[in-house]
Amino acid sequence: MEELDSTRKIIDRISQELEGKTGFKDLENHAAHTKGCIEDLTKELMLKASIKDLCSLLDQKVNVTDMNETLR
Repeated sequence: MEELDSTRKIIDRISQELEGKTGFKDLENHAAHTKGCIEDLTKELMLKASIKDLCSLLDQKVNVTDMNETLR
């Protein structure tokens, strides 16, 4: 009878430990959330101007004094 009780306690403890573990669904949801975050970051990075783009825009920018002289 004692062996049966100790075995039952072991089984109950193992059952409680397994219930507390992360399941496949939880991991799948976490992976989907992480993938969505990475996709959002990728989209934001694609919209940012590169240094090359900014340099070419700055090169094309007219100097204020040049503009004033042209208007005179």
